[in-house]
Amino acid sequence: MRVRGLSVLLCLLILVTATSASESWLIRVERQAPGDLARLQKLGVGIVHETRPVLFALGDAASLAALRDAGYEASVLDRQAAQSDYLQVGTRPDSLMPAVRAFGTELAHEENWRLIRVPHGAPLDALAPARVFVTRLPRAPLPPRSAAPPTLETLGRAGADPLVQQIVDGVAVTHIQTYWQDLTANPPTRTRQSKTAGCRDAAEYCLNAFTAANVSGEYQSYSSSHAPNVIGTHTGAITPERVYIVIGHLDDLPFWGTAPGANDNASGSVTVLEAARATSCYAFRSTIKYLAVTGEEWGLYGSDAYAADAQARGEDIRAVLNFDMNGWEGDGLPASGENLDLNYNDDSAALAQAYVENAADYNTGLAVDAFYCPSLTASDHYSFWKRGYTALCGITDNEGYCDHPGNYPYYHTTQDTIPNNGDPTFFYATVKATVATLAELAEPFKVTFEDPSVLPGATARVVVGDRDLDTHPTQVESATILVWSSTETEPEELLVVEQSPNSMVFAANVATTTAAPSHGDGLVSVSPGDTLHARYVDAQDCNGALDVTYEATAEVSGGGSAPGEVAGLSLTGASPTALSWQPTADATRYDIAGGLLTELLADGNCSRASCLAEDLTATAWDDTRPDPSAGDGFYYLPRAENAHGGGSYGAGRVVTACP
Repeated sequence: MRVRGLSVLLCLLILVTATSASESWLIRVERQAPGDLARLQKLGVGIVHETRPVLFALGDAASLAALRDAGYEASVLDRQAAQSDYLQVGTRPDSLMPAVRAFGTELAHEENWRLIRVPHGAPLDALAPARVFVTRLPRAPLPPRSAAPPTLETLGRAGADPLVQQIVDGVAVTHIQTYWQDLTANPPTRTRQSKTAGCRDAAEYCLNAFTAANVSGEYQSYSSSHAPNVIGTHTGAITPERVYIVIGHLDDLPFWGTAPGANDNASGSVTVLEAARATSCYAFRSTIKYLAVTGEEWGLYGSDAYAADAQARGEDIRAVLNFDMNGWEGDGLPASGENLDLNYNDDSAALAQAYVENAADYNTGLAVDAFYCPSLTASDHYSFWKRGYTALCGITDNEGYCDHPGNYPYYHTTQDTIPNNGDPTFFYATVKATVATLAELAEPFKVTFEDPSVLPGATARVVVGDRDLDTHPTQVESATILVWSSTETEPEELLVVEQSPNSMVFAANVATTTAAPSHGDGLVSVSPGDTLHARYVDAQDCNGALDVTYEATAEVSGGGSAPGEVAGLSLTGASPTALSWQPTADATRYDIAGGLLTELLADGNCSRASCLAEDLTATAWDDTRPDPSAGDGFYYLPRAENAHGGGSYGAGRVVTACP
């Protein structure tokens, strides 16, 4: 439980003691609405798996009673849950049902899938020839979100960006075809089965493709049996801690012999590779990661390894775009033209809407059918869903999940070839829409102000991103740009300096002043309400155009001050804990930072605090994280903000958690 009202170093704390819960029963819960998962988590029910029609919980008699008291129809499927594992097995018209029935005991049948009980630890490879989709239910409860789900506003959707359009226009059919042909041929083995030398060859191919695109690449070895994951990273220049991921699994089936896997899933891997190539010439405010993962056909091993490691490291994953079998031209339905089936869960609805809008706004030619479908868990997005991350899954046809028909006829066969995928026009469009969304999320720029709002007389940081400026990989170089304001209209020159050797990011601080303009003094005179401008001329743009001018602006605020400290912080409840505080004069939004009590006591300060929530407009927030370890606790540090900046987390307290 959590104990309220303790205070150490002015940091509000909640202490936690050990709790225990029985997990002897598997309980089936009929859904009432899309928000059921969050509601039941607040009731303390250990939901371990979510689908569209039902939820599954591991609990006991008290859990069952709590569900029924809350008005849910719930029933016990197995009273000896500790002794078994449970598989969600999606089936197709050509699935070998005798093999499925022989593998385990069927406990439930919904939509196109069945819930199968198997002995604890049973390997899944025996089900591979059955042509089914398999997900092993986790034992740990699904974690509640530690912050509110993203909205279109927080995802940055504000109309088409010409620079994003330029990136999308750079998606090259020739490169897509080359990647696709190389991965499906994959000599000499002609297979990418995860445990084979062929899959290791394909991983090396992906690593080399990242290197050729000037993207930093590395392997993630998670198993001595499986080929490694391949991770490409394009580090953000302004908010590098914010990470956006595009992912597709590299491995394929059949287990033996030739396995071209053109649709399943060279198509998803090609989407990753072309996204890396198309975005590599551009700088972004946030970090993009490109993941070609292995072990998917064996139980999402590779993506699960990455997501688990990311969670342990505290990686701030803002969105995951997963593509699986998006190369097939489709079954010809609807008659108006094939569309991409885009699956999302409760927390990912805004991300799905952003994808739909990007596909249209950037002239990708892709029609998108986005729909609520937490049932589709047999692909790599699920490794992120079950850890509370926002993620989508795109597929040509949904194989029956959530009543969306369409079955790829060459699934897990040697006939999964490029010609059998039909007209590639649809595939090209999915790559373009994915690149558009990835770029929109990470925010490309050629020149930008680090902060869109500047106080009169303060320093503004200007950042330029251009790979061509780095002409000497071992030297720190510089370039000159122009800055001016509404008050001082004659531009001052500003020398931007490369942030490290072999970098595409150049930056400098420009000092503003409220004094009268004096051209050539290196200062930019401003008045409250001014617009501050920066101009950079790209000698040769990424698309080959010469002497292209880019500009950025920042608003000069009215000369006021940042708000004062937040007062009256209180909390109630445990997991979730409801925080509330008094409104702060002149504040327009609030941030919440915090950390563990053990760290606070060990350090004697709050330097290890992390950002828990940003840009809250309400004076309340729910912390839905699970309780910390027994004997530990959480502390919270609220901060008020307005157009003039952020207030203090507390007198004398240095906290850099929230930007």
